[in-house]
Amino acid sequence: MGYIVLISCCSKKAKDPCPAKDLYISPLFKKSLDYARKLTSDDKIFILSAKHHLFSLTKEISSYDITLNTMSIQERKNWARIVNCQIEEILKNNQKDDIIVLAGENYREFLDFKGRPVNVPLKGMRIGQMLERLNELINEYYDNDKIS
Repeated sequence: MGYIVLISCCSKKAKDPCPAKDLYISPLFKKSLDYARKLTSDDKIFILSAKHHLFSLTKEISSYDITLNTMSIQERKNWARIVNCQIEEILKNNQKDDIIVLAGENYREFLDFKGRPVNVPLKGMRIGQMLERLNELINEYYDNDKIS
């Protein structure tokens, strides 16, 4: 059993088109990606994007200025409808993996994981708290790795 990790996009982006893993440059995205990479391989890490929905770290994309945080409830529901179809495909191919979502409420609220349990370790936190918690989780990973 492994993990599927979903990370939300962020507003700080590189200017030039590049693979998604390099486009998002905020400290929170970078720390979320660091943590996800401790848990699983890059092919099981996906980005939730207001513009591009759900995609892999290697997808080449350009900078954009769209966020779910300014969308209406109906727009977020429409966005989630597309993402839910993408999630369904991912879950079909990874039936035994646990799901971790590193994203705010607006990115999670209408997602459907088909009854599968979802771990949301940053739920209800502000950005500073999220960064602190991710540091703790990464340190715990290293501490546990030393024991093994």
